[in-house]
Amino acid sequence: VVSAIECVASALVHIHERGVAHNDIKPSNIVLGRSETLIIDFDAASEVGAHGGRRPIGTVDYLSNESLSELSDNCQLVGQNCILDDHFAFVVTCYEMLAGTLPWTRYCGKITPAMCKSLIEERCKLSEKCLADNSIPPELAATFFQVFTSRVAPPCPVEFARQIKASY
Repeated sequence: VVSAIECVASALVHIHERGVAHNDIKPSNIVLGRSETLIIDFDAASEVGAHGGRRPIGTVDYLSNESLSELSDNCQLVGQNCILDDHFAFVVTCYEMLAGTLPWTRYCGKITPAMCKSLIEERCKLSEKCLADNSIPPELAATFFQVFTSRVAPPCPVEFARQIKASY
């Protein structure tokens, strides 16, 4: 799992360096092969800074709290946070790959302002509970908790992959 996380981190940085945001990083968009790991499904991808208004909305469970907040205010994503959203989604994906589950309840339903606000509140409550789980090393748990509750910006994927590797 750790080597797959490292591969995804490198691929994500690679596409960002070329001015592309994936906008839907999640485990089901990662293919683990025998000799390679691929990021797939670029349907929601966008050129960074070129969408001039609305931007694609990926899977709600992997959107950053900042984007959920923007959705609750505007009912659309118009900001330039797509790379940071990919970084947030990468952190959530790493948690899910390491722990075997999302750190909060999976959401299915229509995106509404009220739903976005309640998801942010639920994440803050559930993150603390989930991160008390002993399956995640304490130093990583602290980073996950800080990112999930928006206390710090999501780290660069390659740096976070190094932190994960050092913890396992």
